[in-house]
Amino acid sequence: MNKPTINILDPATANLIAAGEVVDRPAAVVKELVENSLDAGAAHISVEIIRGGLERIRVSDDGQGMNRWDAQLCLLRHATSKVSSPADLNNIRTMGFRGEALPSIAAVSKLEILTKAADADLATIVRAEGGKLLEVTDAGGPSGTTVTVTELFFNTPARKKFLKSVSVEAGHIHDVLAGIAMTFPGISFRLVNNSRLVLWTPGDGNLINVLTAIYGQEIAAKMLPVTFSAEGITISGYTGRPDLYRSSRQWETLAVNSRLITSRTISSAIERAYHSLLPQGTYPVTVINIEFSAVNGESPVDVNVHPQKKEIKFANEKAVFSAVYRAIDLALQNQAIRPSEAPSGRLSEFVKKENEKKENKPAMNNLVDAPADVLLDRPVDKSHGEAMIYLPPSSMPTAWESASTYGHVPPPAPEKETGLIPLGQIDDCYIVAKSAREQGLFVIDQHAAHERIIYQRLYQNSGRIPAQQLLIPPVLRFSGREAEVLTENADILEELGYKIEQVGPTAVKLLELPADIPSGTAENMVGEIAALLIKSGGNSGENAPGMLRHAILQTTACHAAIKAGERLTLRQMQFLLDELAATDTASTCPHGRPTIVRISSDSLAKLFHRT
Repeated sequence: MNKPTINILDPATANLIAAGEVVDRPAAVVKELVENSLDAGAAHISVEIIRGGLERIRVSDDGQGMNRWDAQLCLLRHATSKVSSPADLNNIRTMGFRGEALPSIAAVSKLEILTKAADADLATIVRAEGGKLLEVTDAGGPSGTTVTVTELFFNTPARKKFLKSVSVEAGHIHDVLAGIAMTFPGISFRLVNNSRLVLWTPGDGNLINVLTAIYGQEIAAKMLPVTFSAEGITISGYTGRPDLYRSSRQWETLAVNSRLITSRTISSAIERAYHSLLPQGTYPVTVINIEFSAVNGESPVDVNVHPQKKEIKFANEKAVFSAVYRAIDLALQNQAIRPSEAPSGRLSEFVKKENEKKENKPAMNNLVDAPADVLLDRPVDKSHGEAMIYLPPSSMPTAWESASTYGHVPPPAPEKETGLIPLGQIDDCYIVAKSAREQGLFVIDQHAAHERIIYQRLYQNSGRIPAQQLLIPPVLRFSGREAEVLTENADILEELGYKIEQVGPTAVKLLELPADIPSGTAENMVGEIAALLIKSGGNSGENAPGMLRHAILQTTACHAAIKAGERLTLRQMQFLLDELAATDTASTCPHGRPTIVRISSDSLAKLFHRT
């Protein structure tokens, strides 16, 4: 008889596999322990970490605590006080219910629980290591529970190898606790990182005070209240004004029945409500909680679909999308903020101008609607939704010569055959030009062209990029993780022209910027750089000379370049065209978008039926 190939795993191996689903990093440990404290009815929760939680995590609360028997049972897998029958799964309101958190944490750490019920004479200490119960003893202590986790992943070095730096892991913990604090404004939270208090919330039930404690007064003052209720769905919280935006969804805090979650449906609804109010690629700052009323005794939400309970399922996603969209849209309307009434700024003014032009555009029924292959005599790239001609470098005018640094040397006289000659501007966005050497019509995207110029000027610096000192250094507010990763990479950023100094757990002071970069774009620009550093893993030292350096300079050039909606004089257009001609890759911006489109004379002739 052949030996069976299917093995029944031993309990130790099975526990490690289960722990891998629940505990993937120190922040997951904090989340699970804090959720247990919430379920215990705690009013004050304190989290202390050392070395990003890898050396020690301690979570203390003043909840109801456990007796000696329960303190031992809580370390058994699938042991829980939250669920007693299958019917309970249909209407879960507690944070933890799977009975996996403490056993999973104990399986990959050295764990100690000090707990005391209010009516007990003595507290109980339970110690475990690698999932094995070591001892249970009596001790003195206050009512509540303190869980101490040391040497996390000491027996799973492979998992430890995939963790990020200490500061990045600490940032994850800060973000997790901040998110929970914003979901439970009636509870006071405290985070101590390496003996330094980095987060504290008052626990007075006022969410705006929590936002002030986490994000600062300046951001909290730009938050709009969200209140909405319809068809068994109640939404409450705050959302940011359109002039308060970030480069990632990290500032969208979403909760369902007070449970922190991630949901593409909810995020899409929020962002749809801000349509045309925010710059492309940016996201609003939002903190909302969605409460669902049970239908026929059952919740319309299934929270039992993810080991870490991050994702959930809705019985009616369309109803959820509609409710969230209406809630955010109503909050913006109540503040008289609509797409046509957005705060003043280059983008909003441009959108408003475009809307007015469309409304007042005269009918042109006799205009020929020529297909792209008739208008253009080159292959058409339809990936951008429009017929466009991409000019490869070999197709650029060959006799271009340029002055030196953009804006410092007068451009050559228009009659000199050195390149493109501007004729005017379309929609304050595109420059129309002719060539001194080639026939046809050239259309230049002014923003993309300026991006290429700035990017090349920055990229060509072999050493540190020249920087300008700011007379009044602004204090920029970020999430805890963003502030940590910026500080961790301060030396690399200084090489790229950014000098920063951390002045708080969520704040950095910007001392220097790359030369000629407007300081008004600093917060959004540095925020995008933080997102890039996080995406790269938070350790940019090895990557800075390559792709990461390229990405940061892309972001710098994009924010510093002139925008659509800015009117230019013919002299300014000529400056731009001459400097673009001097770049190595004049045909595209640093992101790969085309800077120039050419319509040949033959295409124009076909358009007007001259051939």
